[in-house]
Amino acid sequence: MVQGGSDTPESMKTSVILTTHSMEECEALCPRIGIMAGGRLRCLGSAQHLKSRFGEGYQIEMKVKHPMDQDTDVINTTRLILGNSNAPVGTDLEAIDLHRLAESSTLNIDQVRSMCTKITEDEFLSNMIHPDNAVGYPIFKAASSTAGVHVSDFVGFCVEEVRVKAAMTLVDTSFANAILRERQGRKLRYEIPTKGVSISSVFATIEKYKDEFKIDEYGVSQTSLEQVFNSFAAVAEDEKKNTVDGKSDNFAFIRRLSPPRIAVAMK
Repeated sequence: MVQGGSDTPESMKTSVILTTHSMEECEALCPRIGIMAGGRLRCLGSAQHLKSRFGEGYQIEMKVKHPMDQDTDVINTTRLILGNSNAPVGTDLEAIDLHRLAESSTLNIDQVRSMCTKITEDEFLSNMIHPDNAVGYPIFKAASSTAGVHVSDFVGFCVEEVRVKAAMTLVDTSFANAILRERQGRKLRYEIPTKGVSISSVFATIEKYKDEFKIDEYGVSQTSLEQVFNSFAAVAEDEKKNTVDGKSDNFAFIRRLSPPRIAVAMK
């Protein structure tokens, strides 16, 4: 909403209501923003007010490093797998020859699952080698074929997943009540509460451990207006599912966004 200035005579004041799905446009043009979902106005206020009131803490986005042939964990994992698959691997084998051997060697599904257990000493990786696991399915599919999966591809998968798990452990142990909101390959997006946590402490923690945990890049920010909009849209969808005899639970969205208050416009 774009309103007349405070020095404008009352009779001359006007308001312009703009409708858009772009939250960036809203922040750039409007001092007050209303969000509608399910045909109802859900909130009204400034962009900062909506972020503070309906946002759910800080957003941490990070990406772990892509495994490279010269990385120590890649070399050690490759040597471990080849050494346990009857491949001629000596401790003095140069890294370049090691990776050439990995590219020409293959493993079947039983060997893959066995190696997973050897690498992590638990069922973390082996449980991912399953047709219903989106991350591990490509390895499962290749290993289940008559040709098998190349050791080099399997090494890349294992190292990447171990790195991602380590980054997730770092966030979970460093920040109470951290919630993983999204994962896409090597990218993670976490949400952490702001109570008792300063944005500087978040930066300091990640900066301290980024090399140890192979973090390639990261960013910390407040909940975006787009994410606030999406949360209201999600609540509206839930209300549709909870409709009984054509009547929805009108206060579901209030309970979902605690504490139970709604934003109001101030004159």
